Amino acid sequence: MLGLELLLEYIRGPLCVPSGKDTTSGDEGAGTCGCTVCIMAASIGSVGEFAPDQEDWTQYAERLGHFWTANGIEEAGRKRAVLLTTIGPKAYKLLRTLVSPEKPGDKTYEELVAAMQQHHNPKPSAIVQRYRFNCRFRREGESVAQYLSELRALSEFCEFGPSLDDMLRDRLVCGVGDQSIQKKLLAEDNLTLKKAADIALAMETAAKNVATLQGAGAGEEGGGLTVHQVQTKAASKVSTRSFASPVPGLCYRCGGDHVATRCGHKDTKCSAVGKLVILLECVEARTRETAGSNSL
Repeated sequence: MLGLELLLEYIRGPLCVPSGKDTTSGDEGAGTCGCTVCIMAASIGSVGEFAPDQEDWTQYAERLGHFWTANGIEEAGRKRAVLLTTIGPKAYKLLRTLVSPEKPGDKTYEELVAAMQQHHNPKPSAIVQRYRFNCRFRREGESVAQYLSELRALSEFCEFGPSLDDMLRDRLVCGVGDQSIQKKLLAEDNLTLKKAADIALAMETAAKNVATLQGAGAGEEGGGLTVHQVQTKAASKVSTRSFASPVPGLCYRCGGDHVATRCGHKDTKCSAVGKLVILLECVEARTRETAGSNSL
């Protein structure tokens, strides 16, 4: 433990005063002097480097704000120092370019955040965002909850103001993509966003439950087969019975003493019926031909 304290004191250098006092506020017992190393060593939580592939700058700046609040950091100089030492080498290099010819340390915290914001997340056109919002319909397989979440994300820069809930409600009704839900919502008086969301979510859940119960019932009666599978299986049985050989154990195609799959006539077309040889149909067709010839 002593070794760790000595190492920390070495890292702090002449900037730190390990006297148990916070020299920036005059409060005793804080144990920090206000330098970046002390702040990060005694901080609650962490922010980490800015990773554009994992979050946008708006989210990163919001996390910084929560970090200041959690650690009671209000001084702009501290915020700037923590920002510049935390964002990482790539982001720092970009920031130097954005504020050039001045240095990042010569800018205020607000100016640095604004420069990164303008570069990574410039404010989009409200008209374009409203167009995207109004063109957003619920996709196939998308739940009502997911659809509402996407609508809220799209509405961030639409500048709806106090009418946000009404716009979200209208978009939910128009874009939910389910006629039964739409009919129910349109039949409601004084429909609010909360009421519309509750009804849509309840109806979606009920429909899923009904489908589950019906699927379980069909599985018990049909041995776990779907309706299509049951119908196909039944049709297959009928087809097999129709073309069964009149003599058990013989080929139903030609009457030979072998299975139909090894029949030499399985690819042969009958001249009478014009299709692949099937014994019963060929016999019947030739019988009709013979009867017709005799009548003449």
